[in-house]
Amino acid sequence: LNRVLADALARTPPPSRHGRFLKLFYATMTDDHPPTCRLFVNDPELCPPSYQNYLIAALRAQFGLNALPLRLELRARSRRQ
Repeated sequence: LNRVLADALARTPPPSRHGRFLKLFYATMTDDHPPTCRLFVNDPELCPPSYQNYLIAALRAQFGLNALPLRLELRARSRRQ
């Protein structure tokens, strides 16, 4: 999962907003009905819906999930205090 997403980000980098770019730290599957991936990123606001659709398409193509709905949950990585 992490490798597929990292490859997708490398192929087509996310758009920047005010000079800031989306950084993906890691991803995990959190549910299977519907399949849900939680992505831990630096700032969820940096990932527009169009780029989320691109990531979903990359996951569907790699894992053969063409007929299944797939959800992404973007979360900011918690900072260590």
